[in-house]
Amino acid sequence: MTRFDAGQETGSPAPLRCPDCSSDLLPEDGFLVCNGCAQRYPVDQGIVDLRLVDDGIPGSGPAEALPVIEAATSKGWANAVCEFLRGRDDAMEMLDELTAERRQAWKIFLDLKPEGRLLCLGCGTGSVVQSLAPHVGQTYVLEESIGKLRFAQQRLTIFAPDDRVTLLAGGREGRLPFANGCFDGVIVTEPAGLALLSEARRVLHPEGQLLVLADNRFNLSLPAGWWDRWSASPKPLPALARALGLLAGWWRKHGGVQSLPGLCRRLRSLGLTEPQTFGLWPGRSQLEEVIPLQIDQSLVPTKETSSWKARLRRQGVFLPAHCVVAQAGGRRRQSTYERILNLAARQLAGDEETLSLCAGCHLLTRKDKMAIMARRGDDSLVLRIPFGPAAAAAERRHAEMIADLVVSRPGLAPRPLAGGQVDGIEYRVETALPGRPLKSVLVEQGTTALLEAAEGLLEKLNPSESLRSAPFEGEAYERLVEARLGRLFCTFQDQDQQNRLRAFFRTRLHGATMQFGLAHGDFSSSNIYIAGEAAAIIDWESAAFDDLPILDAIGYLESILRPNSPGYSLARSFHALARRDFPSSAEERFLFARYERLGLDPACHSGLVYLRWLRQIDHLLPYWLGYDPDGQRRYIHEVVESLPE
Repeated sequence: MTRFDAGQETGSPAPLRCPDCSSDLLPEDGFLVCNGCAQRYPVDQGIVDLRLVDDGIPGSGPAEALPVIEAATSKGWANAVCEFLRGRDDAMEMLDELTAERRQAWKIFLDLKPEGRLLCLGCGTGSVVQSLAPHVGQTYVLEESIGKLRFAQQRLTIFAPDDRVTLLAGGREGRLPFANGCFDGVIVTEPAGLALLSEARRVLHPEGQLLVLADNRFNLSLPAGWWDRWSASPKPLPALARALGLLAGWWRKHGGVQSLPGLCRRLRSLGLTEPQTFGLWPGRSQLEEVIPLQIDQSLVPTKETSSWKARLRRQGVFLPAHCVVAQAGGRRRQSTYERILNLAARQLAGDEETLSLCAGCHLLTRKDKMAIMARRGDDSLVLRIPFGPAAAAAERRHAEMIADLVVSRPGLAPRPLAGGQVDGIEYRVETALPGRPLKSVLVEQGTTALLEAAEGLLEKLNPSESLRSAPFEGEAYERLVEARLGRLFCTFQDQDQQNRLRAFFRTRLHGATMQFGLAHGDFSSSNIYIAGEAAAIIDWESAAFDDLPILDAIGYLESILRPNSPGYSLARSFHALARRDFPSSAEERFLFARYERLGLDPACHSGLVYLRWLRQIDHLLPYWLGYDPDGQRRYIHEVVESLPE
């Protein structure tokens, strides 16, 4: 898949050309030989090296700091990323670059076709190639650094062994080594001047698409600098100092090489038409929201902003980064995103007149999914799109749960409306819950204000007739404790700590009588929505019908304790709960009333608190936590090291 194969070009003309004279290249004894100038380009371990210095010897390219993958397995990948990130000042940015599937959410704004041919100008860490290759027939990557290409090759061998990817080592200056009009799409994710964009336009099919990701020269982000020395000065000196720092950054192009209007003008000057523009917030790294800039935001649901400064930063001209999709010509191609919206609208219409979906706020989470707030007529809907295998599996579990809950627990969850797959990307549509998150209500009214509402919701989740009493042993203990410990132990190899943690749960919980029923798994103030006297819950991907409902009550208290306790780490938060160190007697009464209601022995309390921690960690490991050494230290090791005896 990542090895160059001269035979893979059947079915359409081969796009590769000699960088020197643009003649055809023919395979010959481990080389590609130019049919015009007879230049020989080596094919080394599946990578075509088109870089030549003046004496005709292939160049080495710049060295790159990248993870060292010792085993071509998912475990080997996780170990390599963890070791690479350990102790780095830019660990969060690199973690996002290496592992966040949501970072490539912009791919849905392309027309992804299974027979398409795509060119990526620049390789980065291989995440863009890995994300795009499954959706098209053939992907070409042109990158100057052999180190980056080798790393991408290893990555693709682990995660995309069946995809057709051709890796090419070569510079992007001068003429690109491809025939005219041979690509359906070109992706530019690194700074590009007019010459490179012009070449990208040349190699595009007459109806091909060019996607450019660019940092914005005129963004309002200001790093630490000399202007901060004025922060304690009398007004308006601090504001003036920061304004001068911002203007200096704009002048020196620290934020990016060009503005959004400048980029669009440049693309139009090359004959590219109908540029679709999207803002990336708060930037290409740690992506939280995609903002379609063509939409009239007054007509659709949008993210609430707290101040005029926040609203100004989110204006198109000031957004930190942009994604622009333009077309070489011809009839405008419909994107995968548009096809998803249109298909969902037809599914929702049934036999009625089709009403279009009006999409507004496009939010992204650290669990690699996009939630699009939309309207269809007077109805508020949520369109959910997962990115990556872990997120897709979680979304399928969520869909199964809410389909069951519509019948068994009506009114407690969103109602599923439609779903399917377009161009290999899954989507689901469900009703939007009315009201607002409980978290925002607690900010106004205090953390204990709605404990009765939370207790009522827990009762609705598990009416008496739905509960089952049984000893916590056998299959249930293996599934809810041992299996999760096994997945957790993949993150650390200390046998003494493993034995200690296993013994902790066995001595406190094994054999105790438990009540089994429906557990949401992430019953938190962020996932509970309040509308008057009614309450319901979102995000059911962690839910199970044969679990321990008491864990939801513990999880709820943890969700209101840590955010309202400055300085509390996750470890300290769970330790406080285990010691019954509650902020007030109301929280303690709430929890132990649940113990009494479920007939549980309070002596199991500390074991159940840490079992709730284990459940939470198990849900996060397939995402960022499985790769983040600092997160593992804070979320796992600090907890294990300070377990009560």
